[in-house]
Amino acid sequence: MEQIILSAITRHIQDNKVIRPSQHGFMKGRSCLTNLVSFDDKMTHIVDEGKAVDVVYLDFNKAFDTVSHSIVLEKLAPHGLDRHTLCWYSTQCVSGCVCPAGLVLDGNGGCILEDECPCIHNEAMYQPGEKINVDCNTCVCKNRKWECTKDQCLGTCTVYGDGHYNTFDDKRFSFNGNCEYTLVQDHCGKSGTANGTFRVITENIPCGNTGTTCSKSIKVFLESYELILYEEHFSVVKRGQNDEVPYTVRYMGMYLVIETTSGLILMWDKKTSIFIKLSPDFKSQICGLCGNYDGNGINDFTTRSQSVVENVLEFGNSWKVSSTCPDAYSIKDPCSTNPYRKSWSEKQCSIINSNVFAACHSQHAIAFMKGTAINTVNSSTTPQMELDGVSVQHVTSMEQ
Repeated sequence: MEQIILSAITRHIQDNKVIRPSQHGFMKGRSCLTNLVSFDDKMTHIVDEGKAVDVVYLDFNKAFDTVSHSIVLEKLAPHGLDRHTLCWYSTQCVSGCVCPAGLVLDGNGGCILEDECPCIHNEAMYQPGEKINVDCNTCVCKNRKWECTKDQCLGTCTVYGDGHYNTFDDKRFSFNGNCEYTLVQDHCGKSGTANGTFRVITENIPCGNTGTTCSKSIKVFLESYELILYEEHFSVVKRGQNDEVPYTVRYMGMYLVIETTSGLILMWDKKTSIFIKLSPDFKSQICGLCGNYDGNGINDFTTRSQSVVENVLEFGNSWKVSSTCPDAYSIKDPCSTNPYRKSWSEKQCSIINSNVFAACHSQHAIAFMKGTAINTVNSSTTPQMELDGVSVQHVTSMEQ
């Protein structure tokens, strides 16, 4: 039946010249090769005429997996395809397609009023009036669409395990260095930020006999104060006569939380996980391993000299605090170094892909699963401690 309907639609489209002659994909007798030959012939003629040629390449990878069905149906409707034919392909609430006029399918075999249609978020259905939280905003399902508040949310940079990073602009990478590195600072040599108001530095603390990271030391510089977080302890070094304390310290479950008056929040699990949250006021005003917080993850690998690079080692090494500390020359792959632990670690971390975290699977579970498994492989002396610490960090991230 589907082939019959497809043939009828295709014939109708061809007879009415709906598709342009330049279309090669999914056309009988045409292919990528015929498209390339046609393109090359046209470009050659233009060059022979002495004209300049500019070519823009667009990557439509998986375009048919993500294209909106409703948009396709709207494009087809004006070209003579009747409503009943379009209903065969509709997955949306369309009155009269299967249900009586004025009613629509509810997705479970029943018919409901159009204004009772649900909203979709991360493959889950929500009824009218239901609310969800997206970052710091609240969204309400109304008339099949989400209506959300438009508050400016804090940006978050995450550092966890043995050198795994997720920048403010959501770029993920791994970098394993043995020096002190600048995570984030607001004195980047730009106008108005030459002196800056804060700086966060971190250093990996190894344990065991393989150099695996079991904790991190963190230094936060705020005006005349230096806050030191090391081996589950917190201390303060004050320089100068400024009596106004620009920060507060509190404990929230397993986390130590530092909140500054300038808009910086740091959360530390006293082991290997660090969350840094920044006010939107700092967008495009910061630099370091956490990126530049400009909404574009492509340029997050900006070095200390403000040049954008592709190599993670060049980027990471540029943010060493001390130039005398040796560069990192490779990215460690613990699964290759410890192949005998790979299957064990994947089994231990498989809980993330189990029903316990079913609500998270449409979001970031796979990426977190990989990071957790790598850290478990890496942990040579206290694997369960590392597994638990990273798993909690992943749960926290997915809840956010």
